[in-house]
Amino acid sequence: MDDESIGQLVDALTSKVKSGKTLPEARAELARVKWYPAAAIDLAVERYVERLTAIRHLKRPRVIIDERHFEWYPGPSADDVFWPPMSRQSLARLGPDDHKLVDDASTRIVSLLAPPSGNHASTRGLVLGHVQSGKTGNFTAVMAKAADAGYRMFIVLAGMHNNLRRQTQERVERDLVAHARERWHLFTEAHEDFKFRGSRPLDSYLYANDHQRYLCVVKKNTAPLKQLKRWLSKAQSSLLAECPVLIVDDEADQASIDTSPAGTAKRSAINRLILELLGKLPHSAYVGYTATPFANVLIDTTNTNDLYPRDFIVDLPRPKAYFGAERLFGRTALNADDEPDDGLDVIREVPQTEADKVKPSSRADRESFEPEPVPTLVDALHWFVIACATRFARGDSGRHMTMLVHTTLYTDSHRELGDLLGTLLNELRALSAAERSQRLKALWKTETERMPAEVVEETAISWSEIEKCLDEVLGADPSAPGNRIRVVVDNNKSSFRLDYPEDRGTIQLVVGGNTLSRGLTLDGLMVSYFVRTTYLYDTLLQMGRWFGYRKGYADLTRIWMTAELRDHFRHLALVEAEIRTDIKRYARYGATPADFGPRIRCHSTLAVTSPLKMRAAVAAERSFSGQVKQTFLLERSDADLLARNRNAVQALLREAGIGRPPEPVWKTHTLFRQVPVQAVREFLDDYEIVPQHRDLSSNLLPAYIDQQVASGQLWHWNVAVIGSARSTNTIDLNGLNLPLLQRAPLADSSSNLANLKAVLSTADLSVDFGWDSSTPPKEADIDKADALALRRWRDKERVGRNQPPHPLPHAPGVGLPLLLIYPIDKDSEPRSILSRGANGQPARASMGAADHLFAIALVFPDSPSATPVGYIVSNAEIAALDADAEQPLPDEEDEG
Repeated sequence: MDDESIGQLVDALTSKVKSGKTLPEARAELARVKWYPAAAIDLAVERYVERLTAIRHLKRPRVIIDERHFEWYPGPSADDVFWPPMSRQSLARLGPDDHKLVDDASTRIVSLLAPPSGNHASTRGLVLGHVQSGKTGNFTAVMAKAADAGYRMFIVLAGMHNNLRRQTQERVERDLVAHARERWHLFTEAHEDFKFRGSRPLDSYLYANDHQRYLCVVKKNTAPLKQLKRWLSKAQSSLLAECPVLIVDDEADQASIDTSPAGTAKRSAINRLILELLGKLPHSAYVGYTATPFANVLIDTTNTNDLYPRDFIVDLPRPKAYFGAERLFGRTALNADDEPDDGLDVIREVPQTEADKVKPSSRADRESFEPEPVPTLVDALHWFVIACATRFARGDSGRHMTMLVHTTLYTDSHRELGDLLGTLLNELRALSAAERSQRLKALWKTETERMPAEVVEETAISWSEIEKCLDEVLGADPSAPGNRIRVVVDNNKSSFRLDYPEDRGTIQLVVGGNTLSRGLTLDGLMVSYFVRTTYLYDTLLQMGRWFGYRKGYADLTRIWMTAELRDHFRHLALVEAEIRTDIKRYARYGATPADFGPRIRCHSTLAVTSPLKMRAAVAAERSFSGQVKQTFLLERSDADLLARNRNAVQALLREAGIGRPPEPVWKTHTLFRQVPVQAVREFLDDYEIVPQHRDLSSNLLPAYIDQQVASGQLWHWNVAVIGSARSTNTIDLNGLNLPLLQRAPLADSSSNLANLKAVLSTADLSVDFGWDSSTPPKEADIDKADALALRRWRDKERVGRNQPPHPLPHAPGVGLPLLLIYPIDKDSEPRSILSRGANGQPARASMGAADHLFAIALVFPDSPSATPVGYIVSNAEIAALDADAEQPLPDEEDEG
């Protein structure tokens, strides 16, 4: 048989497997047709299996699946109806690279659903995306391929607010339905949610030919969900059993999770209604989509009658063009082997004194509160005008442009703030053209020097070109009809809401709160003024409407917020990176969703999610065993704290020197051996670590040491003060004249907190190993592989007392823990002013500290003991995977 005939046999196999048959059963049915040669059937089976294998082995997205997963979907076909036109549209809009991500991910997700026919159990899965990253585009692609594969009904649970439900309906209609309108029947419309009254019985549709597809986009609100359930209840159960249904739960961590108090039998309303809907639909697949999955993965895994993603968890890859928390805010290193990210220089600090003047302090103050035109708010508004004029000069005048002002959830205050912004705009319009240009040009010059367009591959625009467009943007020309910038107050009390017409571009300055805080896309968002306080990971991340795609204006993006909020988002970038790293690790180990227990890093002031969503959460048992911990974040403006840390170091060295003369190492370092643990514990009690080093600043570290001491370990320590041959300044510590290190902080460090990225080098780990050389070992002497062996060697009982890893020499006390101290010059300067970070700006800045600083690092030997370090996990079993998790090495020396 020729290739075309073999292809027809592959399609026949596919059809039979889609109907619920196993591959051997499907092959047997084909074999009963006498005119199909056995060799041809075998070849068709081989090609079918090749297609399944190719999907299963896609490198992205990463997938955790149940071991009972039934493989049936071989990917889209050329003669499909719904996906091909959508694919062409996606390719034109996204480009080949990002389109392939959507194509591969949606194919993989469809392959994880139950087959559209047969007796397979319903599936429940979770797809983890990024905030504003195109999750709607992904699940619309999944719907298209599932419709081609035989799924007939599609229910999208689209957020809790009308504006988000409407936006989702419009996007699904535009991207999916419009390409084959005659094949779709819509039970909801853009401006109308589902209503039972007036709807034809579902039976009348299900009796129709199976080429028809049905769509409901329903708000997660009790009224429409009850009406949908009532409508489904009227249908014949036999017809529903034969109708494969895909339920997509957008923002699945919001409302869908059971938040009823512990011990109560009745579930929270939305969760109960979703489960009841699933109960009415025996042949269904439930897929939750969220960028903040904390609540979803903390559902009790042992409760089979809940929404835990028991069948699959998918981590969508981050598109290259996407601007997320990590790219905008940066993040610290996941571990010592990981490279930290400095982020882009687009965050502008709002002093807390100014933040307090643009939002009410409490509910009681909201009605009488009057916001003030603080300088940062004025700068943000003026930059928005400049940014719009820049886009006009680039030829984007027909595109939407938005500024977001989010200060509070209190709707009464939104109106007052909107009025203030309108007044500020009118004041800018009232200026003469020369005065306005002079004022705005100064801000333009400052901002473009800090964030040049070339850093994000945009085209720089001269001020003269921008200046020509200011009047059009502002509507300052009396002959022009109306003002171009529209101030919109969007909340549940608003008469006029945020709207993006398809036939023309708009410039909108939108003030709002909860209605703008989740799911809703703000088209062309360039400037955000955000000082809303919240203390939940998921809520805070979802409020970041500035995440997403910024092609054509990435250099114009600015976010004004307090230093505390900026640090919170930087922490959340680390949390996101950790949970995705866990998914990668679990997928590599072949774990199932029931095994999945992501470590969600805790914060000193933020909570992971609502306590009612974490009833099945437990604290993870973590240990400092075999780990290297360092303080690369240092307070630099508090002179009293710096003095206390200096006194703590002096007291430690005084105790360390009693009966133990200091030992010079490599002419630069000073080493004390066999220091009693009491001296180290007193030092750790007195030495103040910033709370951002959560595991070191809490009581977990001293508790771990005390536990180890009680079991006969860590009784003595080696203590070393690290110097440098390049040091020119010194400090007197307890009679020792010790060199001060030059350590310049990252340029985006806050005014009070210096981020050094790293303080130790690999060679520091071996400072107490008795080197004969007068200089530290070079890379050729101690590479990372040797350093790993070196650190493992610290535990002599496990590695061997007298067999050091080649070529390292033996030294006394090698099995001891090591405390490293780094005295840092308060006037440290960058080693090279030409050094640039990822954003094109200087990577390092002057230290400018109130006094000399002291960083520390602790190197622990391996130990079977464990102490919690403050992670939150689900009740999934994770011990087996965590036990073998490899501990990373520190970064190489980086003195800035």
